[in-house]
Amino acid sequence: MKQVSVSIVMVALAILVAAPAIAERPNEGGECQKRELRGPGGPGQGAGGPGGGFRRPGGPGGGHGGGHPQGGPGRFIEKMLEDEMAKELKLEAKQVTALKKGIAKVKKQEEALRKKLEAAGKEQAELLSAKGEVDEKAVMKAIDKTGKIRTKMAKLRIQPILLVKKTLTEEQLEKSRKMMHERMAKHRQEWAKRRGDEAKKPGKPECDQTERRKSKKDRSAKRKKAEPKADEE
Repeated sequence: MKQVSVSIVMVALAILVAAPAIAERPNEGGECQKRELRGPGGPGQGAGGPGGGFRRPGGPGGGHGGGHPQGGPGRFIEKMLEDEMAKELKLEAKQVTALKKGIAKVKKQEEALRKKLEAAGKEQAELLSAKGEVDEKAVMKAIDKTGKIRTKMAKLRIQPILLVKKTLTEEQLEKSRKMMHERMAKHRQEWAKRRGDEAKKPGKPECDQTERRKSKKDRSAKRKKAEPKADEE
């Protein structure tokens, strides 16, 4: 349940502070091949791909918070409610209580909606995988049902944003932004260092901008060399 609490408040602080730069991922070409999302059946499977299953409720990859370095907005707001951080932000007891109660309420509501979304997703899968002719009308109805649930979840996830904005003073919000920037910058650096160390291990090519540019340039040169000249017959 703690993970659910992190997911429902993650977006709140992310909007209250400037969004961090997206960590650069390996690009296609040369030694730096783009990673594919794989499901149980391999590339393209299990993620809405041909012959595969369906995305888990919650969007690409299912669940929440995937892909973020450890220590993102969700973890930060959890620490905000701890005694040490609350003192640093000078949160009053009534503010901490209001945040905890509000988040607990949203968490409970989102958990109920997630169960409904999972059931709706299963219903879609069963309709599409049934033998014989597909009942298109039933499939469209199931999709509408799923869409309504997702809309409710989207509205629900706005509540922590409103709660934080309502509960903290402008001074506290400004201080939290500064602290958030510092913490996220530190975590991004640590995350990037781990990725860099991993790429430099024996047998694993280093994947960086220079390598990708060189690889792209080499491929372009090879194509031009292979093309016949216009004045040649």
